[in-house]
Amino acid sequence: MSDAITPAEADAVLLAHLLPTRSVRCPLEKCAGRYLLEPVVTDRPQPPFNRIMMDGYAIRSSDGRGPYRVLGLLRAGEAPLPLPFETGTAWEVCTGGVVPPGADVIVPYEHTLKKGADLFLTDEAETGVGTCIHAEGSDQQQGEIVLSPGRRLGSREITVAASMGYATLPVRQHPRVGILSTGDELVDPADTPKTHQIRRSNDLAIDTALALNTLHAQTRTSLPDDPDIMQNVLAELMDSHDLLICTGGVSKGAYDHLPDVLTTLGSQSLFRRVRQKPGQPMGFWTRNDCRIFTLPGNPLSVLCGLHRYVLPFLHACLGASSAFAAPPVQTLQDSPSDAPLTRYLPVKFGPDALVTPCPFRNSGDLIRPLESDGFLAIPPHAEGCSFPFYPWY
Repeated sequence: MSDAITPAEADAVLLAHLLPTRSVRCPLEKCAGRYLLEPVVTDRPQPPFNRIMMDGYAIRSSDGRGPYRVLGLLRAGEAPLPLPFETGTAWEVCTGGVVPPGADVIVPYEHTLKKGADLFLTDEAETGVGTCIHAEGSDQQQGEIVLSPGRRLGSREITVAASMGYATLPVRQHPRVGILSTGDELVDPADTPKTHQIRRSNDLAIDTALALNTLHAQTRTSLPDDPDIMQNVLAELMDSHDLLICTGGVSKGAYDHLPDVLTTLGSQSLFRRVRQKPGQPMGFWTRNDCRIFTLPGNPLSVLCGLHRYVLPFLHACLGASSAFAAPPVQTLQDSPSDAPLTRYLPVKFGPDALVTPCPFRNSGDLIRPLESDGFLAIPPHAEGCSFPFYPWY
């Protein structure tokens, strides 16, 4: 294991070799899941006027509980009319509209009574100045930053950006991603495998995780353990893609040709082994502007490497401010580790946001991880019960 690096060292290598993706202006409706590159600033105070918060009546607080003469209905979206200085006058108003100048209280319908043409307030009605009024500029003043670079764009962020007049936002262009699985034993999912074969699944797992992170692979292919075929296909893929995610053929077996093929094609190996379990023979390579992950072929090794390194790397390339920072979670029991490796332990959440282990039999175990919500990264010689957590996609 002398040539293996730690997970933290692997993170540092990945951060030092992010993809050189360019900035693009993206329409708001296409920004979901991307990362903001420049601040979003208020173009006017928020709210931009004294906003009515309830359907009801606009009155002057000093006018008491009535009777009031209702002057008419002011709809949201209409320019407001002032409340006369005459005592006991009111405007009927709608949520979202502008508070009529001269009024300082909105009384909801349910706290009023009508007697003929006269309006009265009930004993429950609040008449303090500012009741049911969202005051102009009480949230933000004009020119303030409301969204900072590195923030992921979801429904709340798009709501704010649209409200500030942004039709497009600066984000990074999505990289061209290719997924490559290797192995003579692989057949298509629809095929009936022979006794010495298995159905191909790693490439589909990776593609699915990418899709759930608003990313998509341009290419997904499977290759036999033939170095000549590998070399021809990889040469073409590296010239036409920004990132390749390869599975299988990366260890020290007689048919593990991928590292030699990458070297022959002029790729530079930045690391080939990581002190972790599962997934120790994991590598990262560069060739010009293309980056290549080489993951072991066992399903759980692929899933752990994908969620622990590949997805954070892609998020960092797209502008995430802290892509490699995983939140700590508490376990219901100590999970000591005497091994010199970081151990990835599948866990599931309980009712109190604590997690319990769902240990797997080996890195080829497909079934046990189905019971889990993600995995903990337990460092070597760890003690305690709080560790970084990575959710499955």
